[in-house]
Amino acid sequence: SGSVLQDQAGEAIGKVWVLNDLTAQRTAETEKHELEDWIRHSQKLETLGVMAGGIAHDFNNLLTVIQGNAELAEMKTSENAGIGEELQKILEVTDHAAELTNQMLTYAGRGKSARTQVDLNLLCQEISELLKTAVSKKAELKMEFADNLPSLVADRSQLSQVIMNLVTNASDALGDNPGLITLKTGTIERRDNISGLRGKDAPYVTLEVVDSGSGMDEKTRERMFDPFYTTKFTGRGLGLANVMGIVQAHGGMIKVTSKPGTGTTVKVALPPGVNPAQKPVPVAIQPDWHGSGVALLVDDDAALRSMAAGMLKRAGYQVVEACDGKQAVEIYRSRKRDISFILLDITMPVMDGREALAEIRSISKDVPVILMSGYSMEEVDVSGDKLAWFLSKPFRYSALSESIHTAIAGNPDYRMH
Repeated sequence: SGSVLQDQAGEAIGKVWVLNDLTAQRTAETEKHELEDWIRHSQKLETLGVMAGGIAHDFNNLLTVIQGNAELAEMKTSENAGIGEELQKILEVTDHAAELTNQMLTYAGRGKSARTQVDLNLLCQEISELLKTAVSKKAELKMEFADNLPSLVADRSQLSQVIMNLVTNASDALGDNPGLITLKTGTIERRDNISGLRGKDAPYVTLEVVDSGSGMDEKTRERMFDPFYTTKFTGRGLGLANVMGIVQAHGGMIKVTSKPGTGTTVKVALPPGVNPAQKPVPVAIQPDWHGSGVALLVDDDAALRSMAAGMLKRAGYQVVEACDGKQAVEIYRSRKRDISFILLDITMPVMDGREALAEIRSISKDVPVILMSGYSMEEVDVSGDKLAWFLSKPFRYSALSESIHTAIAGNPDYRMH
């Protein structure tokens, strides 16, 4: 706004202008709108994720029963080649089904992962040849790496999957046309450019994929991370949806900038981290290894309990069963001198595995406990318990045997029956 300056005679001699700098206000409004969009999108994905995670968890329980019983039957009929071959086919199919459920869990942000210290620059370089084969022959793939990049604590395989899926998606955006795909690494402050970053004040590590393709309209951009959504053909599955799940599971965020005719930029921001404490590597054992003693088996699924009991008996153990955490605690309190180790499910009614473990630890800090779940190890933080181990469903007999052997070997002074 402005006003005219006048002299005593009323003649105009100048103007005074008052300027209001609205940059901060406009920036705040933009950030607010971006955050609101992100929250709406996250709520939708969270609903889908909860559903996918629940289905995958229950399906993993079913697969555990199918796979375990098929393996036990195969062991009993090893001399009958015909039956053995059919059972082996069942086992192979359940392995593939387990991979599918893990994809669903990954989308839900609850997939199986093994996190270690990761140098993002080095990881990009290691898979660079694979990336080049994944893009169109007409596309140029350019890489720009920032110096002094903080390390991440991440699952290398999942992070590679994020990079591969984003680059492949950028290549698809180019179609048969020549174009440029740029893969960049860098850092970003918590409040810069990507709304919704929370937590650590240290700079976030960024991965940015920029393509010169056709770009996307708002509707397509909002749906690009939806499961099975594609503008090209069916069967794309959970590729970009898994990217979202992996990034969120690692405490990160994604920002997509795109307009028709201007290409697309996807920026992933991940928090830096310190290398987590590592538990000993599972002890390699002979295939015919057998233990001895009493195992307390705890699971609310009767069919799964029956299958797991069969495996434990084959491994040389007597089995005492409980259908929930409360019953398990009561049994352990009365028979703690007899029990060699506990195989404990996480998700149960009455008292879940976490609560049961806490109660059991109040009775004994020495008994080895193997926690099992259809979710990932990250769902169960037992890093502070040196005698608590994790077994992912579905599991083979060999995995169960290794877990038992490793758990008991982790405390050589504990009573061996």
